[in-house]
Amino acid sequence: MTWSVASASLPESARPSSIPTGLDLVIIDLPDQERPGAAKSAFEILAPGGIMIVPEPEVPTGDVGTPSADEEPTEAQRKVISFNEWIDFIKSVSDNHTLAFVELTGGTLAVVRRAT
Repeated sequence: MTWSVASASLPESARPSSIPTGLDLVIIDLPDQERPGAAKSAFEILAPGGIMIVPEPEVPTGDVGTPSADEEPTEAQRKVISFNEWIDFIKSVSDNHTLAFVELTGGTLAVVRRAT
């Protein structure tokens, strides 16, 4: 209660989140480019022993080049950037947590179980 009273004078955007921590199950169903960021955020509020289920982003193929500093990346380049962020997330959790990948028609489902 004290925290709520203390933050009552803050603007709405600065108030603490009402999302509970320690969730037992998180299912992420977002566009490919939003999944890596969502998975990182969701993993932070996943309870020990909790499970996160998320479709793996589509694997990019072909040479898409590298965007120059003064240009916006193309759609294909954004796809590669997003997939690399996904791989970085998977690497960051793979040492201490349980991962499983299930092949489905049209893609792969990743299941992450947070260590207890």
